[in-house]
Amino acid sequence: ILIIVAAVIGVLVVVAVALPFVVPVNAYRGQIEQPASAATGRQLKINGALRLRIFPTLGVKAEQVTLANVPGGQAPYFATMDSLGVGVKLLPLLSGKVEVSQVTLNKPVINLEVEKDGKGNAVSTRAASPGRSAACPGPACPRVPSSRRFVAATAAATASSGPPSRMPRQTSPPSLPR
Repeated sequence: ILIIVAAVIGVLVVVAVALPFVVPVNAYRGQIEQPASAATGRQLKINGALRLRIFPTLGVKAEQVTLANVPGGQAPYFATMDSLGVGVKLLPLLSGKVEVSQVTLNKPVINLEVEKDGKGNAVSTRAASPGRSAACPGPACPRVPSSRRFVAATAAATASSGPPSRMPRQTSPPSLPR
């Protein structure tokens, strides 16, 4: 019986290692970009590789990601990042529900802009209920992540009356005036 258990564990390890190479994750690029763009009201674009992750959490990792700025913004992008990782919980996924457990931004550059009227570009143009996006209000939609991590974040703040200024690197989201 010990041999059978070892064989089953061995097969599971081989499947876990081979899965990221077998699943055609790039085929889902549009299915990731479109709902994210609809939920934020801005175009999200994955310009680099898209990979399935098994460890440390099940999810996807997208490289060279951009999120467009609001129309009329000074910077072309609200945010750019070397990579964006999204982890999901396994058990809800098996029942057809997507629950996001982790979001990791690697080297994000966030361009914060404030217009003369005090309106900032950090506010989404879409209205949504707490924990849900306007584009995906149903129970099968992703939930708000329980953990967020910024790796070497940079934010640039721009007021409409002057040139952009760089803010120091931060490891947590910058505080924004309401």
